[in-house]
Amino acid sequence: MEKTVSTYRVRRVLQQHVGSDLSLPALITAMLSRTAAWRAVASFCEAVMQKKEAAERARERVNPVRGRRRRPRNGSR
Repeated sequence: MEKTVSTYRVRRVLQQHVGSDLSLPALITAMLSRTAAWRAVASFCEAVMQKKEAAERARERVNPVRGRRRRPRNGSR
């Protein structure tokens, strides 16, 4: 995923609330300890997901066939 200025801002806010260690155990500990850390992690995740979804939509506009999800085949065919 491309890192942008907005991503760095959100990450910096996250680090202000949970510290520089962004490992899963550190995030969970911070989230369970402080409401502000919980909100910072939630905001970071939301920002990341929005960027990923925007990138996916852009790829689908370029290649609409690729964006379609394949249906699982059932054995009856």
